[in-house]
Amino acid sequence: MKHLLVFLLAALTLTACSDQLDIAEQKMQEIAGDYLVTSISDRRYIYLPEIPAAERETFQHARLAKSGSDDRWYFEYTLPVPVSGNQFTYQRLSQEIIWEPAFGQYFIGSLTDKDLAAIGYEPGDVSLEMKTGKITFWYLEQNLAVIWTRQ
Repeated sequence: MKHLLVFLLAALTLTACSDQLDIAEQKMQEIAGDYLVTSISDRRYIYLPEIPAAERETFQHARLAKSGSDDRWYFEYTLPVPVSGNQFTYQRLSQEIIWEPAFGQYFIGSLTDKDLAAIGYEPGDVSLEMKTGKITFWYLEQNLAVIWTRQ
């Protein structure tokens, strides 16, 4: 009788875990796909309309997808970083995104010093946030916002 009870509890636990994994996978699939830069601005300028189309093509596409190597979900993007006027440098970045059923929300992995060293940003001064159909990169020191919209 005791073994039957232990078996039933184990089966229920596995079912609950499986259901949570299915929900997490479904939530990630809801936001997965291609994203396109729709805005680059700081407190002084709106940059995107002034960037030539050929240059925009080098950074405007991003993707949120599941990695084949580790089964995790990543938002992969090229960050345009204003240098002066309409001159930009670009940094390729990738951040893990997960759905946490216990909190009912998405969590985004932090960038490291190594990720940002080439552009001179500090991890504590940047953030990535998600709102319905949009992902925004913020650089707080310059109030720079880069917005990608899901296609």
